[in-house]
Amino acid sequence: MNFSHQLKKYREKEQLSQEELAEKIYVSRQTISKWENDKTYPDIHNLIALSILFDITLDELVKGDVEIMKSKISRQQWDFWVYSFTLFIVLTPLSFGPTMKYLGFKGMWIPLVLGSWMLFSCWMVERLKKRQNLKTYSQIISFMEQTKVDDEKVAEELKYHKVKNVVAGMVSGIVTLLLISISFFLFK
Repeated sequence: MNFSHQLKKYREKEQLSQEELAEKIYVSRQTISKWENDKTYPDIHNLIALSILFDITLDELVKGDVEIMKSKISRQQWDFWVYSFTLFIVLTPLSFGPTMKYLGFKGMWIPLVLGSWMLFSCWMVERLKKRQNLKTYSQIISFMEQTKVDDEKVAEELKYHKVKNVVAGMVSGIVTLLLISISFFLFK
């Protein structure tokens, strides 16, 4: 994170040792060391004390960290919902066979609940895609790998974006029917 570099820069600018800085804001020297080595992050009270001591704004002190934190949170949310969707897109169709064999139509609520969670996960993924302005597969991959997007590749992909979505929908429908068939075949 950027805060550790900012803290060290301003501490050295004021010609303070870690010990001296720690005394001024009433924390231990080890705490200052942990902040400068990205081991921990100060609470809001210590951030305010540091910004007052260095006579800078909070924004200057934590410059870049807020965006990094937002990106990290977005990435964690993305991972959770994508993995959730992937898991339930497989579990839902596979649950039909065992449910019908052991519970009959009374147990059809199980695939219904699994399918509902799968649809909710899909909706959350789409929401995150919209929030991050991700339209093409290369943009999604770049977001997941946190790399730069190749604009030429995106422009090329946008030409065939709708066709790819239709094909992906058809393929996922066929795979779902295949998984349901396998589930019924295994549990007949």
